[in-house]
Amino acid sequence: MTAGEGFEFLSACAPGEPQMVSAIDYSCHNINFYVGVLNRNKNFPRPHHGALPKKAIKEMKDVAKRLYRVLAHAYCHHKEIFMEFEKETFLFKRFVMLNKGYQLTKFTPPISG
Repeated sequence: MTAGEGFEFLSACAPGEPQMVSAIDYSCHNINFYVGVLNRNKNFPRPHHGALPKKAIKEMKDVAKRLYRVLAHAYCHHKEIFMEFEKETFLFKRFVMLNKGYQLTKFTPPISG
């Protein structure tokens, strides 16, 4: 999967060396990963009392990094659809706010219309 010139993202879902996969395969693999992280009781004990475990924070940072890659790809290769979806859902805007609020990644460049 790519996100513009100079940005290639490799999938490490299969044993061995990370390899180039289609954007849809990369996205599907990562969505399955996100669901697993979010559903893991160790990460988000129920009922939730107090701070999240350190491992949960580390995994959430990894989720944010991977999700940003998917969003960057969508923006670079499907900009018109991305912007229409953004107008309706504010998905990227909400992602940026979550990222800033919890300091998940160090760098989230703005995507403008």
